[in-house]
Amino acid sequence: FTYGSYDRTDFRGNVNVPLAQNLFGKLAALYTNRDGFVKRPLLGGEDANSGDDNTFGLRGALRWEATDALAFDLSFDYSRDRENPAASAIVSNFILPASPLSSNAAFHNFFVAPGLVPTLGLGAFFTDFYLPPNKHTDLSNMPGQHSDLDIWGVNLTANWEISDTLAVKSITSYRDLETDLRNDWDHSPLAISHDDHEQISGWQWSQELQLTGKAFDDRMTWLLGYYHFEEDNDYIAQVTFPALTIASGALIDNRSDAGFGQFTFNLTDQWSLTAGGRYTDESKTFTVDDRIQFIVSSFPLPPIPGLPVLPPAGFRLIPLGKTTRDVSEFDPYVNLAFQWTPDLMLYASYSEGFKSGGFELRNQAPAAEPPSFNPEYATVYEAGMKWTGMDRRLRLTAAGFFTEYDDLQILVTTGGFVPAPLTTNAGKAEITGFEIEATALPLPELELSGGVGYLDAEYVKLDPRAIANGTFLDTPLPFVSKWQTSLSATYTLAAPALAGSFRARADWSHRTDYATFAQFSPDLVQDGVSLLNASLTYVHDSDKWEVALSGTNITDEFYILGGNAFIGNSGYTNSNLGRPQEWALRFKYRF
Repeated sequence: FTYGSYDRTDFRGNVNVPLAQNLFGKLAALYTNRDGFVKRPLLGGEDANSGDDNTFGLRGALRWEATDALAFDLSFDYSRDRENPAASAIVSNFILPASPLSSNAAFHNFFVAPGLVPTLGLGAFFTDFYLPPNKHTDLSNMPGQHSDLDIWGVNLTANWEISDTLAVKSITSYRDLETDLRNDWDHSPLAISHDDHEQISGWQWSQELQLTGKAFDDRMTWLLGYYHFEEDNDYIAQVTFPALTIASGALIDNRSDAGFGQFTFNLTDQWSLTAGGRYTDESKTFTVDDRIQFIVSSFPLPPIPGLPVLPPAGFRLIPLGKTTRDVSEFDPYVNLAFQWTPDLMLYASYSEGFKSGGFELRNQAPAAEPPSFNPEYATVYEAGMKWTGMDRRLRLTAAGFFTEYDDLQILVTTGGFVPAPLTTNAGKAEITGFEIEATALPLPELELSGGVGYLDAEYVKLDPRAIANGTFLDTPLPFVSKWQTSLSATYTLAAPALAGSFRARADWSHRTDYATFAQFSPDLVQDGVSLLNASLTYVHDSDKWEVALSGTNITDEFYILGGNAFIGNSGYTNSNLGRPQEWALRFKYRF
């Protein structure tokens, strides 16, 4: 049980029981509830804050050891979320000195705001008037915003050890998803990007087969496998802008098949070679039916010379029908390792991989078929070492790497009835860096660990559309800090007089500044930030119960997790906020 800041209340429990000979069961449950930390003063009741938690989860598992060589593991899980939207707020907005159709805010201020002046006064215009008084405030007045999720799944894993040198594993999974989201993106009482309502229902299943074995007097271990994945999602989204209300979405049908293999061969007592590859064949289908990809309503704008005419209600953005994109890729992997001493291992590796392409689900401009983007490709070169010394009381790992990205997927702005971001393959990038991690046990009661990482990331080529959207070769890649460091310490102190022991732990991390959006925006650059967490735990000698006091973000640092630079197309920028200082008291009992 845990109680903490923002009326946090957590209950967790699990039980393991033998049900019969060679049959075992496990059941776990979770409930967590916590108020949000972003206040919404124009709303009340359950809508009065965002960034809250309200989750119930259940997981059950059965294990049947049919024979000494054959075992089956069946698991089921269910999760239910009933929350307000994620914690976010506006960080900047302004009127663009351009055409009334250059942004949602410009359209509103030119055509909609004058009719609202009698009731809202200066508040009829989307200006700095709606910047919040502090960074943890949201000035939306739209009730009923929510983030609801119901998801359940089952998994069956079978392991069969055919012999000492051959084994088979089967993994079968099914998952079902229902999501209902409603949000006010502009965080104001005005309809700039307003009442974004998204509904997703879908399912997915996968089947994986693995064959593992040993050969050449156990000098080689190998793996062969096959993976199949299917998913169907019904996605419907409707969002209101000043000029238009648009129904977006799609029926998404994804299929993927992959064959993979890998082997490790001990060339000598010190040298080993690992090589493998994965061949993937994917198919993605985008289906448009009569519920989506059309104009629901439009602002009754009279004809104005020099401005396009807004489409009427019912105007179709994407024709009815199906569009399919197929892709096949082979990704190799090779690693050469050298066991210099029993305590020191050196390695070098080469690998390739890709991130799937897809379709743009939210379209604001008419097109003959759904806009799509191709896969993003990465090639990685890495070398490193792992060392253990001082009677295994000190461990050190270090790695240096160089990554090349091709067909980088980034956001660009496209024209249309409502300017909107669009994912496209618009660039190439390179990342060079290194990581060092160490763990030390200087005393039996004390464990220390720390790490440092360095990244030098840059664009090396950009599509003209990306440059026109404000992304340049010297624009920082999103979410990349040049330096990241971390330190942690755990100290255990025996307390015989209290029939137990105390365990104190502190974790500190720091990262230098980083951008959170591909289109550069000063408002979405997080300055260097340090976070400190700590806990003090009493553990009874029986090991049956413990109590802990913990704090997170103890220095109460303000930081952002991400955001959307919609200044160019909507007239505002919003950011997703990290959690402030929080404290919690936890009690745990083992039966």
